[in-house]
Amino acid sequence: MRRLPRILAAVVGVAVALAVGNAGPAAGRDAQAGAAPPPDEVARAIAAAGWYGQEGAVDDRRPFEALADRLTGQAEPIGFALLAAEPRGSSTTYAEQVLDALIDQGEREIRTVVALSDADVGVVSDAWSDQAIDVAVDQAIDDLRADPATGLESLARTLASQPTGVEETDAPEDDGGGTNPVLVGLGVVGIAGLAIAGRVFGWSRPRDLDDDEYRRRRRWRRSAYRSRRRVRPTRSRSRSSSRSSRRGRGGRRL
Repeated sequence: MRRLPRILAAVVGVAVALAVGNAGPAAGRDAQAGAAPPPDEVARAIAAAGWYGQEGAVDDRRPFEALADRLTGQAEPIGFALLAAEPRGSSTTYAEQVLDALIDQGEREIRTVVALSDADVGVVSDAWSDQAIDVAVDQAIDDLRADPATGLESLARTLASQPTGVEETDAPEDDGGGTNPVLVGLGVVGIAGLAIAGRVFGWSRPRDLDDDEYRRRRRWRRSAYRSRRRVRPTRSRSRSSSRSSRRGRGGRRL
């Protein structure tokens, strides 16, 4: 009889250990169930069907299938992903990863991806600018909160009404930073002509100039030449930076 409490305690301990051991993997599976799937998996689904719906994020798939048919059939196709929980970073970051995966997989038609979770929405596009995306998200945010299918259609409709092409917003910078080849050619010819004329007519050192005046003019010419050379790298950097910022992005909390 004295051993009975010890036996009971041992049995209870084993039962608790087994329960904890079984609960651990289950808890891990529950935690992973809300994690966003790999972007390349979502990209494959969007390339095939126009959309992706994570388990737990979609109850009735039919409205989204019909919506995907409409959005991928329009002039500027849009793909979307419905997520069970906010992805790591944000839905905007995740949408960009999916769009990159689409490009890596050879998909060239879908240039805009919308990622929608229960906490936020993110839009990344190679077709529309930041401004166009902000306008569309602002107008659709209430619909997105009320009903995902209605909200996505409202967002796509507003985007479609915006001018496409991020180049439009970057064009002034590119024009201001670019170099007109005709003007460059004329400048080169003019400089060469001045150099030849200087040698022929003795402009390199006029006889009526004393040494101090001659040195002062040479310093002025050298400083002007250096100033012209400093302008060119700046223009080149502006031009390349405008090319790297063509992609539009936008997102909001829900």
